[in-house]
Amino acid sequence: MDLLQLKYFKVVAEQEHITKSAKLLMVSQPYLSAIVARLEEEMGGQLFDRDGRNVVLNEYGKILLHHANEALQHLEDAKKEIADMRSRDTKYIRLGSSSTMLSKRWLVDFLKEHDDIRLAHLLAAHNEIMDGLLSGRFDFGLTTGRLDHPKIISVPLWKDRYTLLVGARHPMARRRKIYLQDIKNEKICALPEDQSKLRIVDEL
Repeated sequence: MDLLQLKYFKVVAEQEHITKSAKLLMVSQPYLSAIVARLEEEMGGQLFDRDGRNVVLNEYGKILLHHANEALQHLEDAKKEIADMRSRDTKYIRLGSSSTMLSKRWLVDFLKEHDDIRLAHLLAAHNEIMDGLLSGRFDFGLTTGRLDHPKIISVPLWKDRYTLLVGARHPMARRRKIYLQDIKNEKICALPEDQSKLRIVDEL
């Protein structure tokens, strides 16, 4: 006896009709009849009183149905209990990032090493990350520059250099190093206004 036999037996017992049960289970009528016959053989006696395609549980069948319902319910309870336990064991992290470029370096490797963690990764501007951390919307934030707030701990992960691009005929084109004060009067084509890197450039 297996779980599939019990499930099919339960449907036939409820429908009291082989053909209707077969359609409901999306199997052929001969296949379902064979399943029921094999189950009756294993149980040592007929479980249904038959009248053509109509079947009605007899006393043996009622006993089996009672225990089948209990067994199937126990399995459903076990499935739900395991799902609840897995849900409790799963850790959720909400990460706010100002750019996918910042996170792609390590994010994939991190999730491979920690398959018990589910990550919600949302793109957000610099100030939105700060607001999200303070409100609890984000657990962690990843952005350029520090988040200056007494309730937020900022940890530098890496440093990048800024590079100035100029035309080949520009007076600064041949210089190896340029100081910020050298370009304070230059017109600069930078990043969109909502980018945190532009904010840092403006502050500098």
